[in-house]
Amino acid sequence: MRKRDALMLYGGEVIGLKIKVTDSLDPTLIGREGWIVDESEKTLIMNVGERGEITVPKKGLRFTVEDFVDSHPSAAIISKLGRVEMNGNMLLHRHHSRLKKVDKIIYSKKGRKEV
Repeated sequence: MRKRDALMLYGGEVIGLKIKVTDSLDPTLIGREGWIVDESEKTLIMNVGERGEITVPKKGLRFTVEDFVDSHPSAAIISKLGRVEMNGNMLLHRHHSRLKKVDKIIYSKKGRKEV
C-alpha cells in the first residue's frame, strides 16, 4: 500500500465500511463482521445484522475492509487496493482529529512518519 493511500484511508471516514475483525485484544470479537455505523474517539459501533449493534474498541483491533457503500469517500482507494487490512490503533482519534494529523503529514516537509 502506498504511503499516501494509507494516510488517506486512516485520515478518512470509516462509517459506511463493512469490516471483519481479524485480530483483537478481546478474542470473542475475532471473526465478527458488520457495518460501521458510528465511531467515537476510542470505539467503533458495528451493526452485526439481526443481533443489533456492538461496540468495538479501536485499541488492539485489526480488521479487513470487506465492502463499502458506493458513495463512500474512500471507495476509489479501496477499489484500487483490493483487500485492505487496517489497524485500529491508527484510528484512535475522532475523524476530524485524524484528518488534521494526516493533512499535516502529507503536506509537511518532514512527512516521514511511519504508517
